[in-house]
Amino acid sequence: MGAPQYNRSHKVTWEDPAAARAQMAELTGLEIMESVRDGRLAEPPMARLIDFRCVSVKPGEVMLELQPHEALENYMGMLHGAAAATLLDTAMTFFAASAADNSVAVLKLHCDFAKALLLLSLICLQEMMPRSGDGR
Repeated sequence: MGAPQYNRSHKVTWEDPAAARAQMAELTGLEIMESVRDGRLAEPPMARLIDFRCVSVKPGEVMLELQPHEALENYMGMLHGAAAATLLDTAMTFFAASAADNSVAVLKLHCDFAKALLLLSLICLQEMMPRSGDGR
């Protein structure tokens, strides 16, 4: 058995994230997400890398869609867990930003995969959880 012959490629292009950050400075988190959804603000580079997009955003709610492709497969022909985790991380950040200002981050992400993720369209939707009395 010889060395693998790589004959597939996945070209990725993106806008300079610094330019997007400059545009975001005066926007709320929700306005940023709406601008990404509507194409007025460049998608994050990771969105371009794994091919997901924001299809819906409202205060406290976000829907992202990933069109899985061969480059995101694992050896078992299923969606790689890292792609699913990236989508979840982004959905959680967009979700928090849609209900807050534009300075949010996911601080903890834990994924347990109970079933294999087939290579089908994957949509992630988060709805607003009730806030506690202290604003969390």
